[in-house]
Amino acid sequence: MTDTPRTAVIEAFRALEACDWAALLAVLDPGAIAEFKTRQREQLALHDAMLAELGRLDGDGSPEERPLSFGSMLKSVFAVPDLPAFEALPPALVLRRWLVVSRRGAGASDLPAREVLGEVFEGRDLAHVVFRERRVIDAPIRPQESIRVLTARRVAQGWRTELGGGLLFGEDGSFGIGYDPGEVDPTEGEL
Repeated sequence: MTDTPRTAVIEAFRALEACDWAALLAVLDPGAIAEFKTRQREQLALHDAMLAELGRLDGDGSPEERPLSFGSMLKSVFAVPDLPAFEALPPALVLRRWLVVSRRGAGASDLPAREVLGEVFEGRDLAHVVFRERRVIDAPIRPQESIRVLTARRVAQGWRTELGGGLLFGEDGSFGIGYDPGEVDPTEGEL
């Protein structure tokens, strides 16, 4: 059990470095995981609308003819054939599959070194964990350092982290994913 915000954040960092998705999901705020699925649904809808508009403009919006189409993202990232099947997935499984695809081939060496510096509480059940992030790009270039903040919430199971603050998303909520359709099986490691 994560009995402090600091512990939750440290466990999240360790799980991310090890690509241990079960351990990472165990220390994430369930509300943040549900919000992730909602944001993915919105992104899929925007992508579909964009393809429909492109099809209207050029007379050909067929997903089969566009390599990074709405359908291929559903299949390649979430391993489902269509939006209703995506809707049926539990939020934690949506995030897990996204992690498998987005972190393919990545390891601890791809992540910056992180050192937790402290906690700032905002009431009993909300805390902001301050940490130093250090990234060495190429020697002899001076390491890049920054101070970041990751929010943690107390839920029934203990302290859980949100997805921002550089854990998975930037402070502004931005995130991205690069993938080649069919390169990675998003269901890898599922029971």
